[in-house]
Amino acid sequence: MRRILTVISACLLFAQTLNAQTTLGPGDIAFASMNTDGATDEFAFVVLKDMVAGTTITFTDYQWLTTGGFDPASSGGACASETTMIWTAGSDLTVGTIVYVYNPGGASGFASEATASNGTIVPTPSNCPDFSFPPSGECIYAYQGTRPTSN
Repeated sequence: MRRILTVISACLLFAQTLNAQTTLGPGDIAFASMNTDGATDEFAFVVLKDMVAGTTITFTDYQWLTTGGFDPASSGGACASETTMIWTAGSDLTVGTIVYVYNPGGASGFASEATASNGTIVPTPSNCPDFSFPPSGECIYAYQGTRPTSN
């Protein structure tokens, strides 16, 4: 009986470790910078809640509707000019850490050129281009989990 409990405990611990990620809420990250000059597009966010490795945050430049949710027509079609990218923490991060995302504005039709100072960032679906940052008028949104559909 003791052996069975040990095996069950080990399995539960292993399963929990595989799926471990920090659940974030409003105010747990803040955008620290955004550069859209075309030559060196990048953005950065600061961690305001400790995060474990494997935590994911979704970033998108889709337009937000005043009625709630992202405008599906703002993309001009699938992956045309607006996209979604998923960042995954590569290590545990403490409050105050700044994560930089470099070159998120790769050209359409090319492999992703985006990199992050910690972890990875990839477009989703994977065949979509990176963000396309114009020199002005761009917004980036961050969320975790399913795509928001209301205010």
